[in-house]
Amino acid sequence: MISKQQGVALILVLWVVVLLTVMATSLTAIQRSETQLTQLALASSRAEAALTAGVYYAVQQLQVVNPQWRWQGDGRPYLWQFQDYRLRITIQDERGLLNPNSVDRPLWSALLQLAGSSAREAEQLYDQLQDWRDRDQLQSLNGAEDALYIASGVPYGAADEPLVSIEELLLLLQMSPQLYQQLRPLLSLRAAAQPDWMLAPLPLLQAAQLAQSGDPQQLQQRINALTFGAAMSENSLSSQGDTFRIVVWIDAIRGEQVNDGQYSVAATLQLTGLERAGYHIIGWQRAPLSRF
Repeated sequence: MISKQQGVALILVLWVVVLLTVMATSLTAIQRSETQLTQLALASSRAEAALTAGVYYAVQQLQVVNPQWRWQGDGRPYLWQFQDYRLRITIQDERGLLNPNSVDRPLWSALLQLAGSSAREAEQLYDQLQDWRDRDQLQSLNGAEDALYIASGVPYGAADEPLVSIEELLLLLQMSPQLYQQLRPLLSLRAAAQPDWMLAPLPLLQAAQLAQSGDPQQLQQRINALTFGAAMSENSLSSQGDTFRIVVWIDAIRGEQVNDGQYSVAATLQLTGLERAGYHIIGWQRAPLSRF
């Protein structure tokens, strides 16, 4: 009898040991997960702090008085080391960007084809953009007015007015999120009817060459400057607008390369020329950003 009781007691003890072991293992796993989450949150916070520092450093460089030392707003990349982070920074004067409310068909088509669209898709998107902006219900050959939007099952029709935000392009029937992400850094509703080619980024210059827009010699000079680091004229260095888009990517952490666009931020700001408040932020986007 005593032997049986001892056997039962031993089994109970073993069960208690097993339960305690399982509980200890679970607690260890939970602690490990919490530690990993904390480390990820800390790494993310540090990365955001580095990106923010990159934006404000670029603002500082934009305000340098001497144009020879001032960072240029023509989309060229600058490298800056901030603690453990190697940052790649571009500054784009919005005078060099494309305004989708005034873009012509050849330039739009060339840009979309460089982004990977077919010639037919580019034509469709231009006609849909035209129908979105015009005030009539006459559908272009490859366009879309209210009837086609309704037939496509979306709860809206063409705006029948110029774009009020770049994000409206996502409402065009043929605009994919991937294509939009490629086009977004090249577009601005604050830009003039025609981009300033001496400030335009490389993809726009290449599209302009394909579309035969602008002065061929000027376009080639800019392409050479951005591609091979060729010298620019003194006039191009001294010209500066007041609205800029600053994009900062983390290229490497402690010397180790990171995924392209994994950590990035884009800020749009306007210089005021005032001594105490030299600029104000118009827009701020924290998200993985695509490069054309």
